[in-house]
Amino acid sequence: MWSLLEIRLIRLLMEIYMYKKWANKETLFLKENYSKLTIEEIARKLNRSEESIHCKAFYLGLRKTRGYPPKELPSSAYKPSEGLAWIVGYLLGDGYLTTCWTIGAKTKDNDLGKFYIKKFNEWSGFNNNKFLVHREERKYNDIDKGKVYTCEKVIVIRVCSKVAWQFLKKFKEDPLYSLEFFPKKYWKSILKGLWDAEGNITPYKGDNRIVIGFANSNEKLLKLYETICLSLGFHPRLTRRDREKSFNICSLAEVLDFVDKIKITIARKRKKVMNRINKLRKKAEIYRKVIRLRKEGLKRKQILEKLNGSLSPGTFDNWVYSGRKPYYIENAKAK
Repeated sequence: MWSLLEIRLIRLLMEIYMYKKWANKETLFLKENYSKLTIEEIARKLNRSEESIHCKAFYLGLRKTRGYPPKELPSSAYKPSEGLAWIVGYLLGDGYLTTCWTIGAKTKDNDLGKFYIKKFNEWSGFNNNKFLVHREERKYNDIDKGKVYTCEKVIVIRVCSKVAWQFLKKFKEDPLYSLEFFPKKYWKSILKGLWDAEGNITPYKGDNRIVIGFANSNEKLLKLYETICLSLGFHPRLTRRDREKSFNICSLAEVLDFVDKIKITIARKRKKVMNRINKLRKKAEIYRKVIRLRKEGLKRKQILEKLNGSLSPGTFDNWVYSGRKPYYIENAKAK
């Protein structure tokens, strides 16, 4: 069913995107393939915008054959599980519930979108055709600067289910209820969902350190994140920026432990953090090689020549003459 807001938006878009006249062949192709192909595929084949396809489909009364979710969830869906814990964490971080029983989520990463649908299906017993998936441009307002920014297109995933909506609403209204509902063995999955939704990776002091962060403006959500982190042996530091607060894990030992325990879902973020970790490990290997060559009696110039430019003279001097060590070496737990 179309909501009143969607109908108004579609009517407005119809005035904009239906100015280009539709040929009979195009209309026939749309009718025959609307339920078979995605909106993106139809738009590409007809050389039209996705908005134009949406508008024409609404004008013709076409509907995607998504079917309807079951009226009841399986009994196992009401019990704590790793899948439900991740779904709750992700929806708390980056999901939303509308007044028409719709459960929605947005992401710019295809792998995260597929992972979300997979987890939701495993928990609820739904099928993939129960989900409405499309792309849209993300816009946000900068109140201080008075500007509207348009970001890259994001994947919007929605499913309509009254029973699932009513069950998940309890967690959305009070994020700390998750600590009561889920036993401690599932807290790690909640943390994984939260971080997949709102987590970030930033360099600290150049490339020498890595920070695992989580930013949000919801006090209860931040309290939930901090509580779970502390229970798993992480010690995040609270920082403030404008109206947002952020919990950052700065210790390299804890960063490595976080990556090992949480298993980052998004390939883009996983690659970013592993590249930085590998860079630190490589520098530690060079340091160990320098110390070994010094013990063998080689001089400064000979060592630098053996390293083929992989180490600057200044860094060599800091390591050998000033007694400094790479950050990866300094942190004993990170060896």
